[in-house]
Amino acid sequence: QLPWEKLREKVRQDLQVAEQAAQPAYEQASKGLEKVELSMSTTQERLARAKDEMHEVEKNFGKTRLEAERLQLLLSSVKQRRKQAQKGGDACDALEKEVKHQSEQCEEMTANYQESS
Repeated sequence: QLPWEKLREKVRQDLQVAEQAAQPAYEQASKGLEKVELSMSTTQERLARAKDEMHEVEKNFGKTRLEAERLQLLLSSVKQRRKQAQKGGDACDALEKEVKHQSEQCEEMTANYQESS
């Protein structure tokens, strides 16, 4: 055999040995890659669920916040109306007292007039 043929044969044998030696490592790496892909897939699903839950929580929080603001406005309105009713009641009481006082004066004047006649 010629020297280059010997060299070519040696390189071919070395490649075969290297391929055979690399095969278990390749299979192990492939299995590891499959595990990583499965883990990534599971993680992506969990992330998608977490995002959906987060959006739902944000949506519910927004609704609850709006309801709380509406309730606060209603409570403020009720408080204001109570104040107005109180003021109206106080004004009504004052008017009733004034009417009573004027009625008493009228009765007094009427009694005085009848006594003088």
